[in-house]
Amino acid sequence: MDPWAVDTVSAKYRRARAALIALRGRAACEGFRELKASDVQLDEEREIDARARKKLGEIGTRSRRKGPTLSSKNKVFSWIWTQGGGPGEDEAALHDSVRVEWSKAKARKERWEEEVDLLREEMKRVLRFLRWRAVWWESQRGSRTEVSRELASGLQAYAACQAAMHRDITRKFKTAWDTSAATAVRTAAREDALLLESMTAFTTAEGAESREESVLVEEGSGAAV
Repeated sequence: MDPWAVDTVSAKYRRARAALIALRGRAACEGFRELKASDVQLDEEREIDARARKKLGEIGTRSRRKGPTLSSKNKVFSWIWTQGGGPGEDEAALHDSVRVEWSKAKARKERWEEEVDLLREEMKRVLRFLRWRAVWWESQRGSRTEVSRELASGLQAYAACQAAMHRDITRKFKTAWDTSAATAVRTAAREDALLLESMTAFTTAEGAESREESVLVEEGSGAAV
């Protein structure tokens, strides 16, 4: 699940719980437990991300180091997984949800594989077109014979310039696209890691602000009582 969505839903639950306590008091809201940050830690997804980043970093290298992972810790299920129907109450429903998530993951994988194939084909066609266009401009250099010598000279220079430009673009594209898959993946992984870090910092700050707001509401309700 998207960390942004988790923080948004968590903040919504905390606000609703604080409002309910303010209206009815704590005694009437015992069924709504306090949601702590540790209750919504996405250990499984972080474990998957950690393994994926490790594999991406190892692409193109020979040695592979085995380091400790998040799964090496003792895991304790949060109360949110057993509240109102969860792993401890309905194994069949849990298995169905796992199948659904697996199907979604498989569909995403196949979609991205198709995107990669389409992108590679587009790259090939772009290079073919640019090469053809350069040859076409070369063929146009002497095609205008009914014009004056000065104009013909200018047209030939323009056609030669266009042909050279298309050949130069072809070389630049080919150089950029000839980068090994390992280098491209590592570059993309670094950029994605920086983006994820900035997004995580933002959502963490927003979640802290929401928790402070909930605490203020609860303190206000306690003072009113």
